[in-house]
Amino acid sequence: CTMRRVFDLEGVRLSRTQAAGLGVAMLMPGSMTLSMTCVGAALLIKTAQERRSVVAAGEGDGDGARWKATQTRCLEHAHELLRRKTCPIEITYIPGKDTPQQLKVCLYSLRDPICALPVGSVRGLDGGTGGESVARLAHGACCALRPTGSADTFRMRVYEPAPLLDIVLHDGIEVKRGDRLA
Repeated sequence: CTMRRVFDLEGVRLSRTQAAGLGVAMLMPGSMTLSMTCVGAALLIKTAQERRSVVAAGEGDGDGARWKATQTRCLEHAHELLRRKTCPIEITYIPGKDTPQQLKVCLYSLRDPICALPVGSVRGLDGGTGGESVARLAHGACCALRPTGSADTFRMRVYEPAPLLDIVLHDGIEVKRGDRLA
């Protein structure tokens, strides 16, 4: 039950492929040790985050401090959701001469120098309430990106989708929440 809550697996069912992959991984030598290490690390990080939020509330170690820390976290998350909803980054693809049929637009953190993972792609770090930081646009299409997190400024990369590795068309436009790009 604790593992289900930690990994936010309430109501999630594995597909046949995922179940088969999990079964194979459990039978491989050393995989059980590796998986238990990862589970232990996740539990340790979760506990450290809870304790840090209780200390930040400044109420000591009692139940009142935990309640106040939970209220503070919920309020911060509500502000983030409101900011996401009211200030999306709107993008319109206006085709020109010799432009690709489709574009892929991704938002990255400014602290990610190699643009490894789009913002919000690791579900456990953002609170699990969604958000959009990747979009595919056809000619004349538009989209609204609502990235997760508390940051207001992001690095946007534009790609031409390809079967194996996407082709970078533009690297590193700095965008802010509420921007409208065409």
